Amino acid sequence: MEYDFGNLLKIKPTAWAQESNFPAIKPIKELYDKLVNRGFKIVFLSNREQALFYPTKKNLIDQGYTTFERVIVRPVNSKKQGSAQFKEDIRTQLVNEGYTIAGCIGDQASDLAGKHTGIKIKLPNYVYNVA
Repeated sequence: MEYDFGNLLKIKPTAWAQESNFPAIKPIKELYDKLVNRGFKIVFLSNREQALFYPTKKNLIDQGYTTFERVIVRPVNSKKQGSAQFKEDIRTQLVNEGYTIAGCIGDQASDLAGKHTGIKIKLPNYVYNVA
């Protein structure tokens, strides 16, 4: 085995995401489909680095997430900050652009922390935790 769960990010920080072949979680995909059919605008927000934008977007599309407003990742040369603060800052920008955030879904507490989260849906993650 080239790497294991505990050392994945230390050994190959972005190799796993470059593969862009992660299957959709069926109940989340079903919720996504219902939201899209009801006219909700979907924004995918990740603290992944800019180099992972295209593999992330490709994986979403390949898994059937084809209707969305944006895929947002951490910009090149952005200031260093934790994931929770980065995501709160982006959500604040979206609200300032006129969006109303109805809810957030994520497997990390940082996905749901801060202002402008709406309904929070926390997914289990038994592999890693982002502080």
